[in-house]
Amino acid sequence: MILKTAVFVIFLWIFSFSQDSAADVIEQKSLNGTFVVQLQVKPDPPQMGINNTAILKVFERDSKVKVEGALIEVTPWMTVHSHGSSKKTKIKEKGDGVYTIEDVYFTMEGEWDLIVKIAKNKQEDQVVFTFRNVKK
Repeated sequence: MILKTAVFVIFLWIFSFSQDSAADVIEQKSLNGTFVVQLQVKPDPPQMGINNTAILKVFERDSKVKVEGALIEVTPWMTVHSHGSSKKTKIKEKGDGVYTIEDVYFTMEGEWDLIVKIAKNKQEDQVVFTFRNVKK
């Protein structure tokens, strides 16, 4: 019995190191309901004082068709202090509705919004993702 328990504990220990520390995916509808946006931030949770990275997947709300060729603008915004970040985000379209956002920089600890504006085929909408407790 002790041997079985020891083998099980070793297995759990090895398994815990083999897992990819994948970030959670957050999904929200845009404010006017035009798009559905999935967001994954690395590191998760995002941290103050480093260049975080975000991956967006954008879909049409009703058809779930992946939105390619959209104009995407991403702004980190600290509502309680009415200011943004000291860095401008860099957006790269990867295809298949996927957009990588680099330089997501939070200048201080606290609650931050990530405002994502999307424009495609004369349709404009936005989604706001809130990070309640960004820390260093």
